[in-house]
Amino acid sequence: MVWGVIWLIQAFIFFALGVIVGLVAFKKTAEEQREASDKFLPVPGSSGALATTPSSLLEFSVLAIGWAVSTLIL
Repeated sequence: MVWGVIWLIQAFIFFALGVIVGLVAFKKTAEEQREASDKFLPVPGSSGALATTPSSLLEFSVLAIGWAVSTLIL
């Protein structure tokens, strides 16, 4: 039981150190982060590109998996 308390204290120390290091390493303001995120990756669908998974392909894959499972069970 004592070891559990020791490990818990150690975990809290490492967590606190991680938060402090993260705050020191990433000093940008919210506005700077927002501006950087606008240039990082486009929002899906905003560029006119296809969606990551077309609905017809998704429906087909669900039906195929359902058919395969039903044939294996029966």
